Formats: sequence, structure tokens, C-alpha cells
Amino acid sequence: TGAEVASAGAAAASRPRMSGTAAAALHRCLATVRASVRLKQAVTAKERLRWRCHAARRARLLAAEQCTELEARLGPGDDGADEVRDILDGLGVPPAPDEPVSMGAP
Repeated sequence: TGAEVASAGAAAASRPRMSGTAAAALHRCLATVRASVRLKQAVTAKERLRWRCHAARRARLLAAEQCTELEARLGPGDDGADEVRDILDGLGVPPAPDEPVSMGAP
């Protein structure tokens, strides 16, 4: 309705305007937070692939040397993660659990 549009416009007008420097600082802060989240996601994904590799070795689907080779492909950069995932998927290795279970858990 017209009253809602008018009140929304009044609310927007009453908000303090952000200066260009403050907006730039906020943008840099958000970019840093996003980069941190992406880095944590990449680390988590690689840890899950390492878990799957060890599970494949325990199930005797991979030899220890093969597991070591796959883990080496998970080094810096994202080049090998997709290939390692494809290999483990092809072997039928199940996905890593969302929360790792400790060895002493029932």
C-alpha cells in the first residue's frame, strides 16, 4: 500500500549514510571473512578425502603406497582433490562422516 511504501522510504531516509571509506572498509572486511570461510571449507574437504583414503586402506581397497600417493595429490592447491575424489568414488569408498567419531566412542 501507499502507506507502507512511504514508511519504508522514511525508514531508509532515517538510516545513517555510510561514508565511502566506511563502505570500502566494510567491503574489505567481508571479503576477508569470505576468503577465510573458503579456506576452511577447502581444508575440511581435503581432510574428508584423507579420511576416505585411510578407510579404503583399512578395507584393503588400496595399498599403503597407493594411499600415500593419493594423499600427496591433496597437497597445496586444488588440482588433485577432484581426481582423488573420483578414484575413491570409483572404488566405492563411502563419504566421510560429518563429525569424526573418536576411537573410544561406543
